[in-house]
Amino acid sequence: MTLKVSSSNAALVSASGIVFDGKGNTRTVTVKPKSGKTGTAKITVKLSDGKLSVSRTFTVKVVRNTPPTISKLKDMGTRIGVKTAKQSFTVRDAERDASRLQVTASSSNPSLIPDSSIELSGTGEKRSIAAKPKAGVSGSAVITVAVSDGKLSARERFTVLVDPPPPKVSTKSKTRYAVSPAGKLELAVTAKGPGKLRYQWYHNGLPLKGETKAKLSRSKFTREMAGYYWVDVSDEWNTTRSDPFFALYAPKATGVHVLGDGGYKIEKVPTIKSPVVAVVTLPTAAYALTKEGTIVAWGDVTKTDSVRDKLKDVVALAAGDKHVVALRANGTVAVFGNTERFEKIPAAATGIVAVAAGDMRCYALRKDGRVITWGVPRYKPTSIPSAAKKDVIGLSAKDRAVLALKTNGKVVGWNQKGSLSIPKSLPKATRVFALSGCMAVLNSKGAITAWGDYAGELQDAIQAGPGFLSISRYNGRGVALKNDGSLYASGYLSFPASELTKYNSVTVAEAASQHVILVRDKSGDKAPKIKTQPVSITAMETGSATFAVVATAGTAPLNYQWYKGSTKIKGATGATLRLTNLTSKDAAKYSVKVSNHLGSVTSAAAPLQVVALPTASLSSSGRHLINPTGSFKLTATVKGTGTLSYQWYRNGLPIPNATSSSYTVPAGAVDLKATYWLRVTSKSGQLTGSNTSAAVFLVADRATEVVTWGGSAFSMPAGLENPVAISANDDVAAAVQANGKLVVWNQKGNALSLWHGDPTFDAVDVAVGRYSVFVLRANGTVRHYAIAGDGLRQKDLSDLGTASGVGAIAAPTYALKRDGSVISWGMFEDPEETITPWHDIAALAEGSGYTLLLKKDGSVAAEGWGSPEMPAALGSVIGVAAGDGVSFVLKQNGTIAAWATYPEHPALAVPDGLTEVVSVGAGARHALALRQDGAVVAWGANESGQADVPIDLPRVYRVAASESRSFVICEKAE
Repeated sequence: MTLKVSSSNAALVSASGIVFDGKGNTRTVTVKPKSGKTGTAKITVKLSDGKLSVSRTFTVKVVRNTPPTISKLKDMGTRIGVKTAKQSFTVRDAERDASRLQVTASSSNPSLIPDSSIELSGTGEKRSIAAKPKAGVSGSAVITVAVSDGKLSARERFTVLVDPPPPKVSTKSKTRYAVSPAGKLELAVTAKGPGKLRYQWYHNGLPLKGETKAKLSRSKFTREMAGYYWVDVSDEWNTTRSDPFFALYAPKATGVHVLGDGGYKIEKVPTIKSPVVAVVTLPTAAYALTKEGTIVAWGDVTKTDSVRDKLKDVVALAAGDKHVVALRANGTVAVFGNTERFEKIPAAATGIVAVAAGDMRCYALRKDGRVITWGVPRYKPTSIPSAAKKDVIGLSAKDRAVLALKTNGKVVGWNQKGSLSIPKSLPKATRVFALSGCMAVLNSKGAITAWGDYAGELQDAIQAGPGFLSISRYNGRGVALKNDGSLYASGYLSFPASELTKYNSVTVAEAASQHVILVRDKSGDKAPKIKTQPVSITAMETGSATFAVVATAGTAPLNYQWYKGSTKIKGATGATLRLTNLTSKDAAKYSVKVSNHLGSVTSAAAPLQVVALPTASLSSSGRHLINPTGSFKLTATVKGTGTLSYQWYRNGLPIPNATSSSYTVPAGAVDLKATYWLRVTSKSGQLTGSNTSAAVFLVADRATEVVTWGGSAFSMPAGLENPVAISANDDVAAAVQANGKLVVWNQKGNALSLWHGDPTFDAVDVAVGRYSVFVLRANGTVRHYAIAGDGLRQKDLSDLGTASGVGAIAAPTYALKRDGSVISWGMFEDPEETITPWHDIAALAEGSGYTLLLKKDGSVAAEGWGSPEMPAALGSVIGVAAGDGVSFVLKQNGTIAAWATYPEHPALAVPDGLTEVVSVGAGARHALALRQDGAVVAWGANESGQADVPIDLPRVYRVAASESRSFVICEKAE
């Protein structure tokens, strides 16, 4: 048997490079390519026995050998004695299957990580490695991982850090920055540490999106950018927080203003040469923080305070009840004021970013998010909630309450007694404010949410949001500051709230015991200029005129002073001047001086021309006794320019078709009390004005007397003759006689004497309240008497403007003027105010908790909390009356409509067929109707007999009712 071999590529594999070996049936062939050659060759082996033969062919491919590869490995960290996590890696070889590769690892520091503590695992391409350091040893070791194909190999190294130190972060020496408006804030740190470092900047504890470098830059600095900053520097294993930076909003020039009566000389602000960046107050003192970090004090302060005077680099102040906490730029605090019983400042009070102060306590927020406190021991809270010991970024205190803001926007509150209730629906907050009497937070848009007893006093500010920067409230008075420098008041202020609108560019607003302190940016202040001058005005006599000026380019607060000619007008200190009830004496030239701290400018003088109103002189005025069965002519002498028109009124209502200069009262149309007057209107060009004549009070010339029934006995006083008006409660009654004299008496019939005066005067009507008697005189004035025991004490109503013009005493606490306006003397029957929303009123009636109003157009309205629901359509009404939850109206057709708070009200059932009614009187739960023929009908509650009209009662001219009695004035029995 013979073997022969041949190569298809002798240049790669020659015949001499093919060697056979073996014996018998088992043979081998070895192919050795030529050195340095690559390629492909087909090798053919032929076996022959001399006659027959067989051959086989195989292919040999020759390539170059490349080393294996290994993927990158990351540095790892772990704690002492703790095995690292497994780190995965990949091995590959171009010529071999990865399962045939050999992977080994070794340590550069066997004393920390021996080779035997390195664990390799995995098969094929996917492998992993972990290492376990020796117990009690720290440091680092470089682990080398090698992969080999038997001839060639590759290596990758990584470092294992055992208990690695956190990054080292250092700040510049300066941590306090006073940045001017629209200026630039630049902060930077340097950091060193193992591995790659990452940065995240924070402002007031909240992360700043996108600020992930070692430097932070803030351009166009605003109020909202002020506060504290820090940066967290992290590696793969640890995070280091930098020392805080403090950025203050510091205008180049500021002005400090005290509004209100500060007392203790707080309103006298000393000269402060440096710009002020913050202000806090105690009840008797004020403290300003300057741009340089020093403190200026005034008011009732200790002249020498070694702590306060030595403070520098201060970045924030907080005031308690008698002490002040100061935060320095190095994160430490100092306390001054009344601190004799205070505990020492805790050693933990370092790295502080915010301070607060309450009732004899101090609070400080560390940069690690923990709140600490100290102060007078007996005022110490039971404990600081665990939620306030971490992740806190904001702090506020007032009195004995504290609020803490968490990084997640939630709020924690507590006081000496324990935790405070926080509303569950509270929005995510960015700032917290513990205020006197309530609590409040701001969200990211500056919108206010408040809760607590006096939260409602912040309603104006809440509705004006968002955009608020701060809220301050103390002792019932407060102020909220918007980030545009404008102000909103809350609660009671010791000065008009409009004063706040005079100030703009405000940077600090602090409410104190009796005052508000403002700091405003005056660096861009300008002297005032007038943009719009006051213009000339022509107005009707008794009308009004309003002059206005618009100042521009002047910096608030602007001061205004109006002049009439060259005479200063007292109290005219606004941008507008309104003159009312004009007379010919008001005709003059008016100007205004506008000033601020930089100068003043005077407007042009604008003339006012007053056109005289028409006059109407009645031939008969005052009080007249007439025969009820006869007519009475009213005649007026009228003077005026322009087109004149006339309208006569009876008891406040216009008389249909009575539109000439005279009017005849028809026979039989007069009852015991009828008031008439004439209104003359002049239209001249664009002006229209009206004048009302003196009133004529017509009363019947008859012999009359008072008859009463119901309740307990009520005797008549001796000497009461010919009464024409009556009013009473269940204890006291008062009547006006036909001769104009007033008589007041009690249930026993004893007349009440008048102290300090003579009751004889020209009276036409009377109204009795619970503690007072009010009398209307024929000249349109009102007298007020207080019921005091067995006498009457006259009280002054002059400041209510009742010198003239009253046409009726509409109810026990109201006077109705002939022009349709209403005067009130208040709940306690002392002079109070003019009810300005009520106008064009013809008559009123007081019910229990509400007032029924009859307007001159015949419509009816109700004001007050106790008013029963009014029917939809009442028609034309000429009179009203009201009791306890029941209302009555007298219609033009002489019928009565009634409604009540509940359907079972006893006075609700007006008798069927009741017509020709001329007046109605209402008690608490019963009513009286006076008919045209002088008959009286009563209905309603009758437990005291108040609805039992006496039989054979003479002709009645007037009805009245108290709670449980009825009174009438009727013809005197023969």
